[in-house]
Amino acid sequence: MNINELIKDQRFLESVLDTMSDGLMVVDREGTIASFNPAAERITGNRLDEVVGRPCAILDTSTCVYHE
Repeated sequence: MNINELIKDQRFLESVLDTMSDGLMVVDREGTIASFNPAAERITGNRLDEVVGRPCAILDTSTCVYHE
């Protein structure tokens, strides 16, 4: 399996995001948290179910900015 096939495999991508040590928060254009990996939970102390669907401003971070 080559890298392009791996990237298209949703299970592979979920595995990478779930096991990486860096926190990852995905925010949509409106600033709503769409995803939050386990490392982000450990780093922030917030659980996935507490933050998904809420404004990223709840995390009190300057990194919550959308750029086009």
